[in-house]
Amino acid sequence: MAVNKPYNYDGYNIYQASYGLTGFPKEMELIAIDKKKAASGNPQKALAGTVRFVNSKFAMFNGISLEILKSTLNIENPQAGANGDLKPAVMLKAKYNGKVI
Repeated sequence: MAVNKPYNYDGYNIYQASYGLTGFPKEMELIAIDKKKAASGNPQKALAGTVRFVNSKFAMFNGISLEILKSTLNIENPQAGANGDLKPAVMLKAKYNGKVI
């Protein structure tokens, strides 16, 4: 998953909603969008929920276990991210019923 490139699973789009200025996010919030409701044209009703990572690599969303595997401040050039040129991205592993999805 990267900014503006959501993770899609079982009718949900999961977006990165925030980021910090460290190599590993101290706090990060993701939002999940119901794809069917989003297609209806009312984005406010499409919000399925949020999940927040706070000083942890792990979080749960609707029975889905999420783990941060890697994060970077600039997906195209990590050194540029350290210099303030931000294009952040986060790689997640998602499991449901013990299976990677």
